[in-house]
Amino acid sequence: MKISYNKGMKEKKWVKIVFRVLLTGLTAALIVWIFSNSLQVAESSAEQSDSFTKKLQNFFKIIAPDSFIATATGADFDRLEAVVRVIAHFSEFALLGALAFWTYRAYTPKKIWMIAPFVGAALVAIIDEILQYFTPGRAFQITDVLIDWAGVGAGCLFALATVAIGTRIGRKRREKQAKKAESEV
Repeated sequence: MKISYNKGMKEKKWVKIVFRVLLTGLTAALIVWIFSNSLQVAESSAEQSDSFTKKLQNFFKIIAPDSFIATATGADFDRLEAVVRVIAHFSEFALLGALAFWTYRAYTPKKIWMIAPFVGAALVAIIDEILQYFTPGRAFQITDVLIDWAGVGAGCLFALATVAIGTRIGRKRREKQAKKAESEV
């Protein structure tokens, strides 16, 4: 069966190119942002965490004024801030895992190398911690690498699920269109 070139195919090609460029740019920007956070000196990083935790507390004072989050002070505040930092590590690397997976899939449908986005994002986590080793007041922490890897894994799994769902929806749509075309003949 010969496939003829038409306007629709040209439009799809441009959509793919734009999609690839957008995903590649977002992934690269996120990596730059992650590395820039790692290059902050300890005091600056601590201020950022402290500021975000206080904003989180203010939010919870409105929606749940008697909650642990809203009322944490002293050692409880320090534990809350530690949890916030863990969640930040996990979520930024979950986003990286998802973006890396989607970027990979934008370039190739081959499933044999689907581990590549995970490995690439996991290497970013290691480089991230190595950068912290050379930043004043910061240190390489294996627990952060493990949290980052868990985030990467969660992000890749989420992206895999979205690709699987999208593929299934596309397949059903094509089958429905094929049946409709057959019935019209």
